[in-house]
Amino acid sequence: LLTRPFNDPVYQTRLSAVTEALSYRVFIDDVTSPTYSVTTYVKPALEKSLAVIHFPEYLDKESETIKDPTVIRVIEGTRLDLTLTANIPDLSAKLVARKKEDLELKINPDDPTQHQLSTILRESARYEIVLTDSADRRNGLKNGLNIKVSPNKVPVIKVLLPRKNDKVTPIQEVQIEAEIIDNTGLLDFGLRYTIDGENWIDVDGVYTPGEKGPKLSHVIDLEAAEAKPNDLIMWNGWAEDYAPNGEKRRVSGDIHIIQVRTFDQEFYQQAPQSGEGIGSQAQKLIELQKRVLDATWNLLREHNELSTEPPTTEDLETLQKSQ
Repeated sequence: LLTRPFNDPVYQTRLSAVTEALSYRVFIDDVTSPTYSVTTYVKPALEKSLAVIHFPEYLDKESETIKDPTVIRVIEGTRLDLTLTANIPDLSAKLVARKKEDLELKINPDDPTQHQLSTILRESARYEIVLTDSADRRNGLKNGLNIKVSPNKVPVIKVLLPRKNDKVTPIQEVQIEAEIIDNTGLLDFGLRYTIDGENWIDVDGVYTPGEKGPKLSHVIDLEAAEAKPNDLIMWNGWAEDYAPNGEKRRVSGDIHIIQVRTFDQEFYQQAPQSGEGIGSQAQKLIELQKRVLDATWNLLREHNELSTEPPTTEDLETLQKSQ
């Protein structure tokens, strides 16, 4: 029955729930209205989601399954298999993020309520899951998926000992120490040093499972090595891991130089002179040679490890002029 709540000639009624399409007419005395129709629709909604994470092979790590994920944290190069299940079939589904291309999901032919995506993750993005029906109606509840991708960084080699500008005598034992920092796992690492500039001595590192930042340490017996005053000890650390393409990657740290001084340098005094003495000139020459060695090493490392391009003519000319 229709009711008239006000004095206006307006009659109304209320249906508590409309679960399917219906038709109706209005009767007033002997007058009958035309037939009217009411159609129904179900608004798209996400019922559940499932993410399967396949890590890069070089990590040697088993796949992980996450139910109804909102945040996914992975290393770059990880494959994501994502399945979304909607409340009704035959929707269109995509992941949308600002300043990113939309990721379209495909309908599962065996279950039209499911939408699937398989993609390799290279960068982070905060996505919104958008479900749309044939009438362009979208899911009302905003469903988000925050994907955080960590880059596969090159190992970082941090020097701990000796301190900068340290000098030693020919009979000392000098300790060299470095720490390796890597976010994907090391394959190998070690130290190498030379006293004569020609023969390099390698010291392999020992990896302890669960160790976050492996430390390298070695003691050089300068007396046994027959070091002489004004010799330069050159050393650096190195590490191997996997690059994002799955190939082995070797990274060498900066070259570090320790000067072997004379025994009496610390106590030797000289009267002030108007010009520079021989000792001062020799010290400047040693410092210049250190900088030349640093520049040569960095140029070689850059074009052997970090780039496939040969050194530029300008770089080589600058290095040559500094000799």
